[in-house]
Amino acid sequence: MRPVDARERWLFEALGLRRVVVTRSGAPGAVLVDRFRSLGATVFHCPMLSFAAPQNIAPFSDAVANISQYDWLVFTSANAVQAVAELVQHMYGQSHPRLPTIAAVGHATAAAVRAVGWTPHYIAAHGGGLALASELPAARGAKILLPRADIASADLPNALRNRECVVHEVVAYRTITNQAPSLALIGDTNQVDALTFTSPSTVRCSVDARLPLAALERVLAVPHTACAPSDTRSRWRPNFLCVGTRAAQAELSAPVGSAPS
Repeated sequence: MRPVDARERWLFEALGLRRVVVTRSGAPGAVLVDRFRSLGATVFHCPMLSFAAPQNIAPFSDAVANISQYDWLVFTSANAVQAVAELVQHMYGQSHPRLPTIAAVGHATAAAVRAVGWTPHYIAAHGGGLALASELPAARGAKILLPRADIASADLPNALRNRECVVHEVVAYRTITNQAPSLALIGDTNQVDALTFTSPSTVRCSVDARLPLAALERVLAVPHTACAPSDTRSRWRPNFLCVGTRAAQAELSAPVGSAPS
């Protein structure tokens, strides 16, 4: 983990964040927990989501069996990368297929691509699905394989189809909600200074669970939560602190204060 920098510490101390809920699961959630603890916070790790294979894996298997027929393989999450890599390994073993040109929605997803031994050929400059759709250097008629979660937004594939690309969406994994721990903790907002979101899925999960988010003084939008849909944001309006992408700052409310350079 990289050292805590002065700007991070300033933001953290300026907002008085001492008790923070991390909603992300797995190793990435553990990294975030360690990050906040290094800033001096008491951290409650309450994963709101877990992931599983599709209930019907046949469409996903068929797409991977024909993966070399696509021009682009577009990833919008590390979970999708892992799911595709595991299925490729299972189906092909050591005889690796010719992969399409790979695009990633951001640097974290690109890192997941590299971690499985593949090369991300294009990384969205501004992060977020719509940015990737507008930036992707795909020709009209390009065949794009888009493996994603069962609850993923239609914004990205629709935007690509508007560019006259041929998009094959396939469910690579299911998202399973686990709201109870966060619901119990956040029900008493005196215990919590801030709640973190790391994906649109956790935002939707929180809204569906009717968490009393408006009572919290701070909700942190950690990188690439910028994709949180506007209809979700309109249902509660807490004070956002946008940490990370410029897209997050554009999508959510203005950041609090001005950090030192």
